[in-house]
Amino acid sequence: MAGTRDLGDIFETVDDGLHLHNKLVKTARTTVSITTSVLIYEVQTITISGKVTRIILEMPSLTADAVTVVLSITNSDGTTIYESSACGESDTHILSPDPAIPLVGTNTVILTTNKAPGGSGTAAVTFYFEG
Repeated sequence: MAGTRDLGDIFETVDDGLHLHNKLVKTARTTVSITTSVLIYEVQTITISGKVTRIILEMPSLTADAVTVVLSITNSDGTTIYESSACGESDTHILSPDPAIPLVGTNTVILTTNKAPGGSGTAAVTFYFEG
């Protein structure tokens, strides 16, 4: 469906993404397969004009000792505009950027492990945005 789709006076979607106006929106849970030897994973690309208020990162149990992951967001210029602290495996991490991270345009979400995972599993990321 091309063009602007009006979803009331709160927010609208357009061809280049989601534009929020005083609205809280939760994204769909996006999964990524963690494999034994890969260190960097592109989770998703988000096109939005809004602020990230919460990020839920679910990490699987992996077989390497003390594998941690850093979640980062890179803008369309290739600049990292957010980087979380190290998040451990086998846990759900609720990240609350303070202040909220403004995103405009197309942004890429990346997970980077501190070492080869030694095992495999599925990580998941969910975002909460507000306009």
